[in-house]
Amino acid sequence: MSRLALALAVLAANPSWAQRGDLAPASAPNGCINGADGILAFRLAVLNPAPTAGQLIIGDVAPISGADGRLNGADAITLLRAATGFYSLSQYAIWGTPACAKLAECGLTAAQWQFTETRCDGRDNDCDGQTDETADCDDNTICTNDLCSGGTCSHAPQDALPCDDGDACSDDDTCLSGLCSGATRECSDGLACTLDACVPGACTHTPSCTGGTTCNVGGACVTPVTVTLTSTTPVSAAIGLQVRLRYPTAVLQNGPSAAFAPPWSTAPFKQVKDFGPGEVRLGVGVFQGSLSFSGTVATVTFLPKSPSAVLTAADFQLVEFSAADEQGAKIPGVSGQLAVSSP
Repeated sequence: MSRLALALAVLAANPSWAQRGDLAPASAPNGCINGADGILAFRLAVLNPAPTAGQLIIGDVAPISGADGRLNGADAITLLRAATGFYSLSQYAIWGTPACAKLAECGLTAAQWQFTETRCDGRDNDCDGQTDETADCDDNTICTNDLCSGGTCSHAPQDALPCDDGDACSDDDTCLSGLCSGATRECSDGLACTLDACVPGACTHTPSCTGGTTCNVGGACVTPVTVTLTSTTPVSAAIGLQVRLRYPTAVLQNGPSAAFAPPWSTAPFKQVKDFGPGEVRLGVGVFQGSLSFSGTVATVTFLPKSPSAVLTAADFQLVEFSAADEQGAKIPGVSGQLAVSSP
């Protein structure tokens, strides 16, 4: 490993040595460049004593444009010039260490000095004739007005401003007392048989029913009731089938609309229709469940209103079986009888 590579490795392991040029006193550097640093550089350049790996990095200040990995007379001369305030602030900034003479002019200690002023402390930290002109008082929240005044940062609350609290499951986030917060998103669907949550930023409603039961629109876990109807006349699969079936609305769960047209408006039954191919219609009424037809078998599944509902074949009434085209018009000559085989 070269001396420069070794020195860089030592510097990485000892970040406190980062103030280049500040060689003296060797036991406790003072944070600025003065004549003692130049004199020690001369001694180290002639190996009296030989420089340590850390001193090689700290004392290597020439050329100013970039270190050359050596500690020699040029570095000593540069440090003596620097000690007198010979260089501009931008040149001192290359090393990261000001001249002690510059600090004295500005009435600053090495700890107070900044090449780019960010502190809010009432001092001219960068010695440019201005105080706290670029002080950074940002507290990283939009809900405060951050100012530097009189050497002190202030963070006045800015209420009622829109903001983002970082929570995808909160709504209407606004600033209040300097803090951003929002209302917890309401995800309840009003059903006791679902677990409602916001994950993440979207409402979810996970069914909680078990044992083969299903959640109905009333919020109860119920066992579906299945009615199977079998055609006595084979019908081509390319032809739509129409099934009309009355069922008891007092026991079976209706959907979101209970309205339906005559002649069913005064009857205790509603009708279910299936227009093919592949399209399920619920007639003018609505039920919660499903209707399917395969070959010559129609299956209607209902969800009861109550887990204790008991139904038999007598509770259902077959109204019509026929074939229809895709527009719902009946096709002459196709008819048949359906029988309720199981409730």
